[in-house]
Amino acid sequence: MTTTPTLLTLRQFSSKHPAFPVSRLRWIRHRCMPVRRIVRGGRKVEVKEIPPNGFADAFVVVCGRVYLNEGKWFEIIEEQNGRGVEAVKDQ
Repeated sequence: MTTTPTLLTLRQFSSKHPAFPVSRLRWIRHRCMPVRRIVRGGRKVEVKEIPPNGFADAFVVVCGRVYLNEGKWFEIIEEQNGRGVEAVKDQ
C-alpha cells in the first residue's frame, strides 16, 4: 500500500518550517533547472551554465499551483548533506 505524500503550498510549508521563507523557496524552485547566464566582461560575452540544485523532485505542480512534497524535501536535504535517510531514521 502506498502512502500519500504531504503536499503543502509554499506559504503553508513556510509557516510550518519558518527556517524556509517563501521567497527562499521560490528562489530554490527557480534554480531547479539548469540556467544559462550571459556574463559580459568588456567586449567578451561568455555563456555560463549554472547546474540544477537537485530540488526538482520536491516540487509538484497541480493545475498551475505549486506544492512542496514535505517528505521528499527533507530527503533531498539529507542526501545533499551526505547522510542517507536510513542514517536519520536510525537516530
